[in-house]
Amino acid sequence: MITKWKILEKYDFELLAGEPQIMPDGDYSYYQYLNKRWQETGKNVLCQEFLLEEYKGVSIIQEPFGGCGVFSVALQNILQPKHHYIGELDDDCMSQLRYCMSPYPNTTVNKEDAHETLGVLPADIYVCDFPFFTLIQHSAGKWRKEMERMVAHKPKAIIITDGSSCRWHFTVPNLIARGYNVTNDRESYASVFSDYFVEHYGYRVTAMAYHGTCFYIKIEPCNEEIKPIKYKKIIAGEGYKGLKPIK
Repeated sequence: MITKWKILEKYDFELLAGEPQIMPDGDYSYYQYLNKRWQETGKNVLCQEFLLEEYKGVSIIQEPFGGCGVFSVALQNILQPKHHYIGELDDDCMSQLRYCMSPYPNTTVNKEDAHETLGVLPADIYVCDFPFFTLIQHSAGKWRKEMERMVAHKPKAIIITDGSSCRWHFTVPNLIARGYNVTNDRESYASVFSDYFVEHYGYRVTAMAYHGTCFYIKIEPCNEEIKPIKYKKIIAGEGYKGLKPIK
C-alpha cells in the first residue's frame, strides 16, 4: 500500500510499501525508521531547510545517501537545482527513489556505494546524510578519503549529518579526553568541529541545526567572509512541520 505524506507542510510525498531490514549496527533501515519515527525524520528535514534555503537555484547537488527520498524531495523544492545526483545502495530504497523522484526530470538516481563514489564528481553542494559519522570517528579515519575527494572540488558547501547528539552526555567526556573543549551545551560542538575542519580541510562550520538525535552541520570554504556560526534548535514536537502522514 502506498502511503501519502506532506513535507514541510506543502510538498507531496508518496512512500511505496517496503520491508524493514536490520542494519549492521542493529538499527533499522530507512523504511522502518520512517514508519516508526517519522517525527524524527520531520525534524531532520527542518534542519536541512535551515541550512540550505540560501542556495536556491544552485547548479549541481550530490546526495550520496538517498534513502526513501524524503530529503531528495525536500531538496528539490528548497533548492530547485539544475542537476540533482542521488546515490543509494539498498534495492528497496532504489525502487522508492525512482518512484518518488520521477516527477523531477533534473534528477539522476544511481545504485552506488558512497565509499567508492562520493566526491568523485564535482558538485556545488554535497548533502551527506551519513549513516555513521561523528568527529571522533572521522578523526580516526572514517569517511576521510570521501571528505578529501569532496573538498578537492571546492564546493560551496557540504552538509554533514553527525550522530553525536543522540548520546551527547556520553560524547562530552570522550571529546574532552581527546583535547576538545566542549561543554554540556550541544552548540559547543560546532566550534571544535569547525577547528578540526579548518585545520584538515580548509573548511569551517558556518551553521548548525540540531535536535536530541542528530547534528546537521554546514561547512563552507575558509576564504568566505567570516561570520558567527548560525544555530537552530529543533524542539520536541516540531517534527510534523517537516514531515507528516496524510490520513
